[in-house]
Amino acid sequence: MPSTRSFFSASIRLDGLLDTCICLGLAASWLGLFGGWHWALDLCSHFRWQQLGVSLLALVWALWRGRRFLRHVSMLTLLLNAALITQHTWPRPAKGTASGAPLNVVSLNLLLSNPHKQKVLDYLLSCDADMIYLSEVHGEWAAALEPLKIRYPHHLLETNHGAFGAAFFSRVPVRSMRVRNFGAENSVCIEVLAAHEGREFHLIGTHPPPPMGAGFARVQRAEFEGIARHTAALGVPVLLVGDFNATPWCHAFRLLEKGGLRASGPAWPPTWSTRSIFALPIDHAMTTAPLRIIQRGIGPDVGSDHRPVEITLGWE
Repeated sequence: MPSTRSFFSASIRLDGLLDTCICLGLAASWLGLFGGWHWALDLCSHFRWQQLGVSLLALVWALWRGRRFLRHVSMLTLLLNAALITQHTWPRPAKGTASGAPLNVVSLNLLLSNPHKQKVLDYLLSCDADMIYLSEVHGEWAAALEPLKIRYPHHLLETNHGAFGAAFFSRVPVRSMRVRNFGAENSVCIEVLAAHEGREFHLIGTHPPPPMGAGFARVQRAEFEGIARHTAALGVPVLLVGDFNATPWCHAFRLLEKGGLRASGPAWPPTWSTRSIFALPIDHAMTTAPLRIIQRGIGPDVGSDHRPVEITLGWE
């Protein structure tokens, strides 16, 4: 029979040290809830899938070793992570069914050092999207993407920002295109005014820096706050796409929701480093009503550390 000694026993044993390490690991799930207080706490919010696994293993350990306190903490942490992941599993109910011809959009972080340029080009041509937004575009990538201009007569490339360069291609007529930032210095966004089914909408492509440090976290939050203000002030619907460097569970993501932006469909499947235990969902698509995401999928591996996000849009 397993020992039922108290978790708080003063005796120092190997399994007691393991209990302490498990509790510290579980604490990260709860600290992530306070990401609005400090950027370092917000980092704890990103790894919900991994924390779900740790919670499950901790619960099994606690049941096996008869640790009552650890069993309760593990169960609560498991439920917390499951609830946060589940809320991004199903689309929010729409006010009506989608109407008109669908609009297909692809968003992809190319990866600056990706050597598989032909593989990327073949994918972009085969997916037959109406609009394409790409990030991490520099001079070499601009040359590799030249064939897209034949199929996509409306295009805009910004290649002077290294890993934060961007490109946009469209076969849908657009009324304006521009490169801009939203209050975050040296963070490039592309904003497009287009029309679909006789109705105008804005497409905004974004790629803020990863929040690894106070400075980068400040830039990311400034950009998201600027996008939210801009979106709320516009009189037409918005589609926001790109590599957000943010998961659906972090404080930075909630800043975008203040502008009325919503992520429809399953926003939790990992899109970055998908073959490692650190896989994260950081590439997204969000809309404001009445523009609606009908379908969202993850594209194939094309040599980048990111997977493409494929979405189909319609009108409520």
